[in-house]
Amino acid sequence: KGEVMNGCVKGVVTSPTPLTIRGLYAALLRQARVWPVPPGRDSRSVHKRIYERVWAAFRAPRANATEVASAYHHGLTELAALRALHNNQFLTKIPLTHTYEPPAIVRKAAQILSDKNQQKFEPKRRK
Repeated sequence: KGEVMNGCVKGVVTSPTPLTIRGLYAALLRQARVWPVPPGRDSRSVHKRIYERVWAAFRAPRANATEVASAYHHGLTELAALRALHNNQFLTKIPLTHTYEPPAIVRKAAQILSDKNQQKFEPKRRK
């Protein structure tokens, strides 16, 4: 027998019950609710995109039980991926090994601006 995960046998496409489908729908919406919304990006946030994708996916017509089962298992995969992203598991498993360094021209321009600003605000010495 295969490994049982989320009420399904791994490797076997089973037909989910309406109760498990509603549970997946609720779990995806809960995950969207806890997703942070950056200030000033309400219309372009990941939070809103998750809601839109969940609503569209659950309202799309399915022709037969195989399509329903396939969509359900895809939804489980998406939920696991969203949880992993939200919990920052990718950065803990694979940490960034380097930091971004701007190109030389940008560094030089920043140095010139810094020198000019420093000269501008230096107090004048009295003689």
